[in-house]
Amino acid sequence: MAIVSNAAWRSVPSHFVVCTLDRACTPEVQRMMAARVNSSTELESGHSPMLSMPEALVCTIAEFESERRRTTRQYPYPERAS
Repeated sequence: MAIVSNAAWRSVPSHFVVCTLDRACTPEVQRMMAARVNSSTELESGHSPMLSMPEALVCTIAEFESERRRTTRQYPYPERAS
């Protein structure tokens, strides 16, 4: 069994997607969790946006990464060779 020594979202750039139509975890609870990271957005989606609206989710993730790269010169992820 692995022992988790720290939460990755504290040191890895993180973004929280609040699913406003989620009935498994209410948007209010999600917003409380999202407040712990520096970046969040809301999608009008149920619990699984990767199934119900994958294109919108991909756009949200891409926008987060684009903004992260624009505002910092530090790239914690290896750059892919072209």
